[in-house]
Amino acid sequence: MEDLVNAFKHVEKLCNEIYGEHHGVSLYIDDMLHTPRAMSRNIPGWDDDLKTLRRLRHVRNALVHDDVDDDISYSDEDIEFLDEFYQRIVHRQDPLAQLRKKNVKQGGSSGKNSYSEGNDNSSEESKGCLSQVFLLIFLILLFALLILAGWTLYRYLAG
Repeated sequence: MEDLVNAFKHVEKLCNEIYGEHHGVSLYIDDMLHTPRAMSRNIPGWDDDLKTLRRLRHVRNALVHDDVDDDISYSDEDIEFLDEFYQRIVHRQDPLAQLRKKNVKQGGSSGKNSYSEGNDNSSEESKGCLSQVFLLIFLILLFALLILAGWTLYRYLAG
């Protein structure tokens, strides 16, 4: 029991870091569930990974909350799946990463998928914000220069 729970915690912690929230595996599963079939069907193993993640989440919850019944069972292969899935996420070979790669190659976006959005847009947002700051500074300097020029002209004509 501990092996499965520990393997799941390992994946959970990684997903928590990716999403910046708790219940990262559930968020990952939700992203998979909300991905349109037209996009996910071209990702090898998508359905199997989704099915296995949902089942193992259920098993883990039952084990942790002492809600074990006859339907709760797991094997060494399940623990291996979680360990391998962790590595696939780390190496960006997991289903959502593969989806993002396909969308980038096709010039599209991954839709409303939280995981796929990641922090890749942060540099573009930074550039946009930085250019706005420079524009504001430029306008302030231009305004100050105009006031100074007007004041100088006034003093020249008045004096």
